[in-house]
Amino acid sequence: MDEEVAKLYRVVLATNGPVKLGPGAEELVPVQVAKDFGWRSQICEAIHPKIGKPWMFGLHQCSYARVWTEEEERILQEIGRRLADTMTGLLMYRDLHESEERYRMVFENSPVSIWEEDFSAVKAIFDDLKNQGVTDIEQYLTKHPETVLHCAEQVKIIDINQATLALHGAATKEELFAGLVNTFTPESFETFRKELVCLWNGGTNMTQDAVVKTLTGEPRQVTVYFSICPGTEQTFSKILVSLIDITERHQAEEQIMALNEQLENRVRERTAELAAKNTELERMNKIFIGRELRMIDLKKRIRELETET
Repeated sequence: MDEEVAKLYRVVLATNGPVKLGPGAEELVPVQVAKDFGWRSQICEAIHPKIGKPWMFGLHQCSYARVWTEEEERILQEIGRRLADTMTGLLMYRDLHESEERYRMVFENSPVSIWEEDFSAVKAIFDDLKNQGVTDIEQYLTKHPETVLHCAEQVKIIDINQATLALHGAATKEELFAGLVNTFTPESFETFRKELVCLWNGGTNMTQDAVVKTLTGEPRQVTVYFSICPGTEQTFSKILVSLIDITERHQAEEQIMALNEQLENRVRERTAELAAKNTELERMNKIFIGRELRMIDLKKRIRELETET
């Protein structure tokens, strides 16, 4: 834009209300704009939605040089207010839509297994238990372990990503939508029990190593990240659970531990061998010293006999 147009934008942004351009107005239509587009008069104003940057709204008169009336100025200002309100909603929807698209892109393409789950039914179970006077959930779950299974069966799976299918050896999402317990092991139920205790006590996130299984029953070592989405702390309606597959790392750690144990055993064996050899050397050394002492005594006796002779 040229300097005249830049000036116009600065004036509009600095003015609270419509700005009129043309004959009888304080501002003139920029010369190049008038030449290129045939504008003879203009009335415009900055509108400010509640999110994002300001916009400019206005009318151009091309057939003749119009003198804008006060009534037209008020109408433009009222339309501008309504536009600002409407654009606020549209921009919020646009940003939400773009944010949702970005979230879905990250969700689907994440290399980490992600479960989007609805614990609303678990919240209802908690409320019922509290109405019954239950205050210590750990003690209650110890006495009623079947409640853990019941809560797991009530969790609704909203969505899962491609990494989750790979982790559990599933061909489609529907195979896992059947329920959490299809991927649980005894260790999984213990982790889920800790999640229930965390939620009962007002916690919003938890990290725990666990063991899950594929649909064919193969165990997988994972690290579980459990988190309530902001805004759903009272309903448990949206909880994200991420599973990081650490099976290979766990196997490597076990191999290292086995190698370390083998090395320690070899060190102990070698130490025992050295100790045995040292003992033998000490015994031999004592024998040698004993013989040396006897030789000394024998030589001394010979000298004594020679002297006597």
